[in-house]
Amino acid sequence: PHVSGISALVLSAAGGEGYTCNDLKESLLRATDPSIYQFNPSMQGKLGVGMVDAELALSTLNLEPPQPVTVFSVRTRSNTIVYEAVVPSDDGGTSKARYMNVYYSRNQFTAASKSRAIKVQFDVNELEEVSPGKVRFMVRALEFNAGYYCAVSASDFARNESSLSPVDFVTTGSNTAPSVVCDVKNLTVKAWEDVDVTFRAVDPDGHSVTLFLEGNQSSLSFSYDDQAQQGVLTIHAASAPEGLNSCIIRAMDEYGAMGQTTFSFTVLPNNPPVITREIASVAVNGPGDEVVLKAGDYFSD
Repeated sequence: PHVSGISALVLSAAGGEGYTCNDLKESLLRATDPSIYQFNPSMQGKLGVGMVDAELALSTLNLEPPQPVTVFSVRTRSNTIVYEAVVPSDDGGTSKARYMNVYYSRNQFTAASKSRAIKVQFDVNELEEVSPGKVRFMVRALEFNAGYYCAVSASDFARNESSLSPVDFVTTGSNTAPSVVCDVKNLTVKAWEDVDVTFRAVDPDGHSVTLFLEGNQSSLSFSYDDQAQQGVLTIHAASAPEGLNSCIIRAMDEYGAMGQTTFSFTVLPNNPPVITREIASVAVNGPGDEVVLKAGDYFSD
């Protein structure tokens, strides 16, 4: 019923003299979303080309591609190609392109041979907008210190694709080790305290980073939030030796490059309480009577 309903919608828009059953079939097959398999992994290969999409089916009737991408910049950051581009117009200027496409290869290619290159497609609605109408998109996990040919195009919702931009040649960089940042300095901890200290991972290459505590000390515990790329060191002073203590917090990026920082803190002595007032004689007036003495009236810690 769902497919029949979408077929009726397509026929209402495009049906007429010369429109054939095969034309309808092609429109439906071009209007599918293969992401249905990620929700049904056990049915891999058994659900055809995917779930038919009504909006996409109607949009396939439009065969006009967006305008080419003409305003853009390309650079590299470590092993990442970074594009910033103005999203071109579509449908005669009444809308904007839906997708940005990057083609890249270690070998030279042209618009005519772009099928030799790897294509990565980005949904414009999911991209970072760096200024009105301009978006940033990145191709990650390339080889370090390597040359790449790359070009960009735009597509509409119906997958009509614009002509390709001129092919650029860029060279990726090396892998810079991440660093560990902590705003706390000269920390002093009382002997009975549990104190949390926050550390941040900073990676100039934009790589995913993990923070961890080197070694195993009973007086220290460490937790790491991968999304925030920051960790929390908890100092259990009651288990730490008196005086100056130190530990090493390491940061490792997804390619194994590592940085570290040494963090020091001082645990104060645990002094015994002192008598501030002598306890006077106490008289208990028989069985069942009681006298309450408040320790804070007689001792100070």
